[in-house]
Amino acid sequence: MHFFADDPPDAIGRKVLRMNLSDLAAKGAKPIGFLMSIALPAGFEEAWIAAFAAGLGEDAAHYGCPLLGGDTDRTPGPTAISITAFGAVPHGKMVRRATAKAGESILVTGTIGDAALGVLLRRDKNLAKSCALPDG
Repeated sequence: MHFFADDPPDAIGRKVLRMNLSDLAAKGAKPIGFLMSIALPAGFEEAWIAAFAAGLGEDAAHYGCPLLGGDTDRTPGPTAISITAFGAVPHGKMVRRATAKAGESILVTGTIGDAALGVLLRRDKNLAKSCALPDG
């Protein structure tokens, strides 16, 4: 999962789980649980870890997707976080891309391209200022 170094740790915890829950929802699956591996550089602040765990834990409880296990490790950097979520679908009900037919609808949430635009605006403050909406 990609994130900026100054992103709030609770938001990172939520994002890493929600990315996986979105994939489950796309298949029509109900979350069962998840595995997480996290590698942190030496000297990582305990407050960051606590905030990350709080955000992750709140979403895990909210979406009924408990942490089932995983691994922790040290890394020379950067921080690495990986989640694999598991879900269940009633037999024969999984939504498969390979079975799509002409004329069926494809649905998305949000606006396609928002994530890429967000990264561009975050990296280029001048671009962000030129795109700002007027007050009022």
